Amino acid sequence: MGVTAYLINGFNIGEEICNVKSSIIRNDLTSIPDIIKFTIDEYKDTKIFRNSINNCVSIQKYGEFNTYKDAYTFFYNDYEKIYNNLYSECINIINKQYKMNLQDTDWNTLLCVDDKLELPLIIEKQNVIVVNNLDIENNVNIRAIIDSCLIYQSVSRILNFAKNLIFADELTKFQQFQIAYYSQELTKVKNPDMFLTNRKEIEVYKKIYNEWELGTQIENAIEILNQSISNYSFLWEYRNSKTQKASNLMLTLFTIIVGYPSLKDVIEEFLPSGLIYLKIIFIILIISFIFKLMWLQIDNFQEMIDFKKRKR
Repeated sequence: MGVTAYLINGFNIGEEICNVKSSIIRNDLTSIPDIIKFTIDEYKDTKIFRNSINNCVSIQKYGEFNTYKDAYTFFYNDYEKIYNNLYSECINIINKQYKMNLQDTDWNTLLCVDDKLELPLIIEKQNVIVVNNLDIENNVNIRAIIDSCLIYQSVSRILNFAKNLIFADELTKFQQFQIAYYSQELTKVKNPDMFLTNRKEIEVYKKIYNEWELGTQIENAIEILNQSISNYSFLWEYRNSKTQKASNLMLTLFTIIVGYPSLKDVIEEFLPSGLIYLKIIFIILIISFIFKLMWLQIDNFQEMIDFKKRKR
């Protein structure tokens, strides 16, 4: 058998942002973006690569095959023979080691290692990944695969996070921090040129980026994060303007009520006592104005309620 196949799973173990110390030396980077700064946890035959935002990629040995094409044919046609056992084992490890209650991972694929591979890397969309060894310290190809898998997993999770916040009525301070942090970290990995310095490595990463459309996915995630910020800012300004108008109306109403005794004295001073009907009409107009202000106040609050309903 010339090819060893490995099952890759992507999953998330929480929203916390961790201070992860990289498990490998990255001399090619002056600064490691948090999305690809990972620690390696090993449990039996399973390796888990965990980044600073708790997105993970696991690798388990799947089997031995004559060619990588045989491995992929077997993988897509015979799930139950090997896949189910490995998948269940992976879920159990995640739940036990990270105190989770996962029922499923977010995605999976197959990685093949062929030590006789003439090309250093074969990538066909997200379905076929072939490298010549698993030396993550020295093999740029496998390192690029792990980084790209973590980026893909992180972008998927951040997209879900951002979409849930687009119409949020309120944002906690932590959510506001997450939006800024995610946008900053995604920008760092939007293009391999932005975090790599070695030309050979940049070419490898760009090949994966093009096949997996990572750049487009990252831009979409950043755009939705920015949209969440814009929507929240608009809603905050809308509420603030309505609150200001309501406060002004209440202040006017309060001024009229407080000034009513003085107004009454002025009326009695300048109008003859016989013009009682004119006094009554004047007072009715004042009362009508007060009720009009109160109605406008109620209408403002109703408009805010209707805005929320339309937004949802």
